[in-house]
Amino acid sequence: MRWPNVALTLFRAGSRGFAAIFPAKEGPSSFVAPAALNDIFCVASRCGGFFDLRREAIDGGRMQSELPGRCCARRASNAGGNRAGARVGYSVISSELFFLRLESLASDFRDFPPFKVRAGLPQKVSRQFLRYALLQAMSWFSKRESVLLLVVVLGALFPAGGCPSAQQREETLPVLTSDDPEAEAALEEAQESARAGELDTAELQYRRFTADHPNDPLVPVARFGLAQVLLAKGDADGALPLFESVADTEDPSLRSRALLYGGVAMHLRGQHQEARQRLDPLVGQTIDPEETSLLMTTLVAAAVAEGDNPAAVVALDELLATDAPEADRVEARTQLGRLVEGLPFEDLRRLTRELPQEREAWPMVAERALRVAFDEGELEEVRTIATSLRAANVELSDDLRTLIRQAERTAQVNMRAIGVVVPLSGRGREVGQAVLNGVMLAAGLPLDGPPSDETPIVFFRDSAGDPARAAHAVNELVTLHQVAAIIGPVDARAAAAAASRARELDVPIVTLSVGEVPEAAQIFRMLLSAEEEIDLLLERARAAGKEKVAIARPQGTYGDVMQRHAEVLATRHGMTFAGAISYEASATSFAEPMEQLSRLDYDALLLPDHSSRIALIAPAVAATQSSPQLLLPSVSFSERLVQTSARYLEGAFVVRAFTPPPAAEQGAEQGVELTPAQAFQVAYRARHDRAPNLFAAAGHDAFGILRQATREGEAETRAEVLSAIPNARAREPVMTLQNLGRASQRPRGEFVWRLRRGRLVPPPVEESPQG
Repeated sequence: MRWPNVALTLFRAGSRGFAAIFPAKEGPSSFVAPAALNDIFCVASRCGGFFDLRREAIDGGRMQSELPGRCCARRASNAGGNRAGARVGYSVISSELFFLRLESLASDFRDFPPFKVRAGLPQKVSRQFLRYALLQAMSWFSKRESVLLLVVVLGALFPAGGCPSAQQREETLPVLTSDDPEAEAALEEAQESARAGELDTAELQYRRFTADHPNDPLVPVARFGLAQVLLAKGDADGALPLFESVADTEDPSLRSRALLYGGVAMHLRGQHQEARQRLDPLVGQTIDPEETSLLMTTLVAAAVAEGDNPAAVVALDELLATDAPEADRVEARTQLGRLVEGLPFEDLRRLTRELPQEREAWPMVAERALRVAFDEGELEEVRTIATSLRAANVELSDDLRTLIRQAERTAQVNMRAIGVVVPLSGRGREVGQAVLNGVMLAAGLPLDGPPSDETPIVFFRDSAGDPARAAHAVNELVTLHQVAAIIGPVDARAAAAAASRARELDVPIVTLSVGEVPEAAQIFRMLLSAEEEIDLLLERARAAGKEKVAIARPQGTYGDVMQRHAEVLATRHGMTFAGAISYEASATSFAEPMEQLSRLDYDALLLPDHSSRIALIAPAVAATQSSPQLLLPSVSFSERLVQTSARYLEGAFVVRAFTPPPAAEQGAEQGVELTPAQAFQVAYRARHDRAPNLFAAAGHDAFGILRQATREGEAETRAEVLSAIPNARAREPVMTLQNLGRASQRPRGEFVWRLRRGRLVPPPVEESPQG
């Protein structure tokens, strides 16, 4: 190949790219010969990559002689390369230097031998190359590869110090000098080889120097140069002891650089914590911008390797506060954004208090912290951060301003406003509509005339049984409508999600689900879970003198769960679990299950199934002549069941939180004073042409309880409403509920009834639970 007047150094950097630097001819209008460029492009093309040739005028700000880009691309293509991949764009870096980059090489470049040309490079080459390599290393390579590439760059291009030369930095004049010209020349020769990229040769020359001149004052300089060469070759294990041996030298510049590169070597060896301990004291002590970039980049990589992303953010903030090249700063901002995006809320909260607000990282961290705080329901924190951002005159995006407005509005409460979150579409829409009907009836809505200052306001949202929609609905009701409290949802998963969000927003919520909800002061419930219903039924059965309980249940998950509850709770109440029989969920004949049941020794029978199935099972049980005490959860009982099967269910214990009173319409027609439950039934049927069910009654009483809590002591805050709810009762309750329960507490009330002559009546005193 022809390399006229060009010193070319190629640094191998894995399979994805390498850099090439070469000075041009002397003179302000000089340029690299097209033949040399042709050879370079041939190398690029054969490796499957492409070059980006940049040229930039320094002298007088004038553009110097141009190179025909199309010609270069054509030459590269003709050499057998990739025409589309060979692209040329250039600028003059100085009148002495061209900069050339090769990137995106094929994977087989790993075995492509680097070219080595014996020639010294001007100091400008080192600085320009380092700036570019710092930027590209952070964007092209992984964390470990990027730091390694920087070490290669620094180790090969920067002189190690020692005897004065044309390349010696003015700010680091040597303290260590030698009176031996031969030793001085040997060291300079090793340094020249290192600067030329001849790392194997430089290693031999440095080792020969320490062997031939063991007592020369320049030995620390040689050891440092050898350590740099080893580090550039990827031998961090061999380099670290040499850096350690130089760290006590009397030359302050050499000592600080040995500490810097020793810390880099520690990081490359996987000693991330030790590297950070070594490098942290050097922050703010380095003079050279490139070495500052290396220091901070290594600190960032070591912190990330240890999982300490907040420390990496602090290091990047420090880097952005230095006079690092703008290209490095751009890449640092990009990396900073990625790290901040992944920080958890507690780290963001801490950094907003610790980072200097006048630097670049704080606004980025504060804005992210504001978003996460809003999502976490930490609205007070949102307001605090918003105040700090405004004080710092940070320009906020429209969506951030929206979040801040919503957070600030959550502190405001409309005591007349109650929110309702129920399924108004999807599978549970009938249940959700019943709840809403009950709420509207209790609120006296819609109005017959103009509203007054006391008229309640109901805001409702459709959860559609979806947990995400339920949580979002809670957020809207609190931040947009300032509701004092919320009712719903009904579905277990949606109720759990809504309850979690209500806890985060510190708003009271009364769920209408029988499933589990998070334990929190803000969360209440008014319906019994399936386990609690069985517990109450067994409690009543034991009080009535029953000692052995069996269960007849449908096959499937529901039946399995109910059986497990029965087994555990029977022991708790001092009863014997006599056994279980199961049947297909779609069965209509029960001869075989009843035969199995007849073999069990029991005096109480739990029947957890839908009321339509109980109408078929109850006669079959009665035919066994065992006359057990029947125990029916709420799902197993309905008014229609009484009409069709009352004689088979006589004396059964039934769980009911709402029992529609008989003959309510007839009493209303005769002018008889109605109970609240009767009045509710009459009004509900008149408006909706059907009898109210449990969920309509639950919506009615939940609203009544919350309205009473908002008026109790003229409450002005949600905290005051929250403290009033446990003792609040609806003024005209229609359920047998006495008080709401917390998430882990059973609501208090009269829930177990006995069926006598087709009517549900309270159990007699002698059958009341003992204790």
